[in-house]
Amino acid sequence: MTKFTHDKTAFSLPEVLIAIVLLALAAVSIFSMFSQARTGTIQIREEVNAISYATTILNYARALPFDDPFLRPVQDKKIDELVATGDAMAQQLLKIEPQYECLFSVSLHEPAESNYAFKVIKTEVYWASAGGIKRKTVLTGCVVGAPE
Repeated sequence: MTKFTHDKTAFSLPEVLIAIVLLALAAVSIFSMFSQARTGTIQIREEVNAISYATTILNYARALPFDDPFLRPVQDKKIDELVATGDAMAQQLLKIEPQYECLFSVSLHEPAESNYAFKVIKTEVYWASAGGIKRKTVLTGCVVGAPE
């Protein structure tokens, strides 16, 4: 008579269930890392956009002549877009997305006994980040010219 031996190489049901639970825990932790990375990426994109808006407005102002009407002393002027006017037609340089609020300030400084005056230009950009947190970035520059 021939004896049959059974190899015990198969997994039992409890072992398979434990493996599934461990894989599920690993998958949950990996997916939560992806979610956090996505949130971080969105926040960085928003901050880069805000800095880009502030830089563009500041560079636009610094490229203007000292006596340009755009550079009149003003406090917290809201900027929604920048338009360059040329001989033939106006050209839109920048359109601010609605989630951002850009404020522009100019202050004139005329030192005593000087042939030069300067205007301090400040650009502030406010926005609410993906988590609902209010954020802001501020850039400051200077334009030098003759006193008015």
